[in-house]
Order: sequence, then C-alpha cells, then structure tokens
Amino acid sequence: MANATDEELGKISRQWMELFRRVREGSLDTDYVSRGLQAIIEQKTPSYHSQIFTVEVDYAKLVSEYLKDDVYDFANEYLTDDNFPPAMNPGSRKPCTCHSVKQVNMHLINFGRKITSEEIERELNMHGLRPAVIQELLAFGIANPFLYTRITCTSIFTLGSALIDFGGHRRTPYIYGSSSSPVKRGASLDWFINDHEPDEYCLAVRK
Repeated sequence: MANATDEELGKISRQWMELFRRVREGSLDTDYVSRGLQAIIEQKTPSYHSQIFTVEVDYAKLVSEYLKDDVYDFANEYLTDDNFPPAMNPGSRKPCTCHSVKQVNMHLINFGRKITSEEIERELNMHGLRPAVIQELLAFGIANPFLYTRITCTSIFTLGSALIDFGGHRRTPYIYGSSSSPVKRGASLDWFINDHEPDEYCLAVRK
C-alpha cells in the first residue's frame, strides 16, 4: 500500500475535524462514531451506507394513533392495535412505563444490493444494532414526511415487529411514498422471506 499524499492526509484531517465537531454538538451518536472508527482501524467497516436521524418516539402510543396522522394516506388493514400492541419496550420483555417517550437515534440503512432478511439481521447484530419496532418506524415516517423526495427510495422497512398470519408466515411492516406532487405515503406489510431490493432502506437503532 502506497504512502498517503499530503492532499489525502489533509482531506482526512478536515473530515476528522468535522466528525469531532458533530460529536461535540450532539448531532452524531458518540457510541456509533466510536464503533465506526474502531471498525476502520480493524478493517471491519460495515457493508452498508447509513444516515442517523433523531426522532421522538412514544412507545405506549397505539399503532392506530400513529396511522391517524395526516402523513399516512393509506394503511394495510392488518396494521391494527391487536396485531401490533405497544405493550413492550424495544429490546426487552418489560411493559412500557410512564417514561415511554424517548429521543431515539435511528439508523436509516441502505445495503446497495439485493439482500435477505436473515442477512440483514446478522449484519445489524454484528454492528451493535437491532431492527426498529413498528412504533419507531411510524414515528420516523411522521418526523420525516418529505424524505422520499430527497432520496431514491421505494420503501423503508423494519424487521423488529412482525405479524404471524394464519398460514404461519412472518410479515413485517414498511412505509412507502412517492416522489410525485403531492407526495402520497402509506404503511403496509411485506413477507419476511422476500429479498429486499437495492433501493429499499432498513430502519435500525443501537441496542
């Protein structure tokens, strides 16, 4: 490997200063940056592109309440409170408490290739992430209603909540929108066994 030029070193130095500034002001998650730098040092960088958004989530809020927001024009009939109850905190088996509203750093991830749900779960786990739950997904859509006009994206999905249908098949939620004007947005369910396309995005959070 050839030695870096002064120009290349200068670019890295400027990027480092920008990274330091954003960590100090709180616009980047400290643990996420630390893990990323360590992965670079160990040459174990993630095989995906990620953006971080800070979103307020009410884990005790009903799915039906989220879907009543004006952001969602359409919703799958199986996205109901009975099928997706808000009883559990993410990452645990404990009921939600009165402290159910939290500011959450969400990772919007694009793998840039066709990938299976099982591969996504393994990749997220390897980098200390978990798939978002449905409350996080719907809150993300409400907080970022015009995201579809800024990125080439067919849908944003998560594997952290699932409905087991009458055939015993696992179905997971996703949100979608159009880049037309006015933008039309909806929420629906996909088959867990389906491959995810390169223009789809996965939503995840730090464990």
